[in-house]
Amino acid sequence: MKSKSVTYSYASFVVLVLFTLLISSCGGKASAPKDKVTMQFAWFHQIEYTGFYVAVEKGFYADENIDVTLVAGGYDMDPIAEVIANRAQFGISRSVNMVIARSKGQDIVAIGTVFRKSPWVAVSLKDAGITNPQDLAGKTIGIEMGDPKYIENVQLMALFKKLNVDTSAITYVSRDFADPIANDLQAGIADIDAGLFATNDLVTAQMRGMDVNTIYYSDYGVDFYANLIFAKGLFITENPDLTARFVRATLRGYQYALENPDEAVAATLKYDEKLDAKVQAAQMKAQIPLIDTGDQPISWMDENVWQNTVDILLAGGFIPSKVDVASLYTNKFIK
Repeated sequence: MKSKSVTYSYASFVVLVLFTLLISSCGGKASAPKDKVTMQFAWFHQIEYTGFYVAVEKGFYADENIDVTLVAGGYDMDPIAEVIANRAQFGISRSVNMVIARSKGQDIVAIGTVFRKSPWVAVSLKDAGITNPQDLAGKTIGIEMGDPKYIENVQLMALFKKLNVDTSAITYVSRDFADPIANDLQAGIADIDAGLFATNDLVTAQMRGMDVNTIYYSDYGVDFYANLIFAKGLFITENPDLTARFVRATLRGYQYALENPDEAVAATLKYDEKLDAKVQAAQMKAQIPLIDTGDQPISWMDENVWQNTVDILLAGGFIPSKVDVASLYTNKFIK
């Protein structure tokens, strides 16, 4: 009996040890600290960033063991400066800003784009009879700062140059910022407002029942990326796994948002209670075909769009020399 008791005690001890090791192993994995990152937006919280909000709400970042802080932007926010200064690991910016930054030697690389199709558009009231860029000859155009040489107007100027539009009789006025279509077009100050976002000002006009015509720059081969997701090149090199996990969770968020727009709106409203649910829903609907173009995976970037941006900025004198397109972006984290 003594021998049997010793045998039982030893067996129980072995089982206890194995069980303890198993619990310890599982507990260690579950309690592993999350990677903390900050995502800096260029503008205030709104539906164009909904993929990030959804990824938080649905636990997609948590699934990748990431604790992400989403920081709103604003009028004077420069996400590139925030990332370069290591106050944020990831940011949102436009291809124009990124090319100029790279031309100055700043180490930033795009790892995806929210909008695959450019949202920039020129809008006019239908009774103005403006349907294509050639119709703008002799018209009054509302543009950023009223200055055709201002960087924000580079696409419009490139469009005129590419299509040989006669600009000698064109009048430029400073576009209203708060409500351009109402305060410029309906007020008779401008015949057309250029450089608007199709997911914002155009949606507002359509919701008001206004009859408008649109000219999308990208339809004429002047195509820039609007909302690029980027990080420092050094950060990407030193943290390839974290970067891959962040991109994967973010794109899961956008894919879910595309398939569940009502939930996307609800997630967005949690970040700013002043947002109008109906407006955000209409903007969500408008941005779906810009995010998912159907010809490539969402967030995929095309070399020709980047090359087009570099060429236009170089021709306009905004950069001193060509920037290596391959250094500007990578698609390796996009599945």
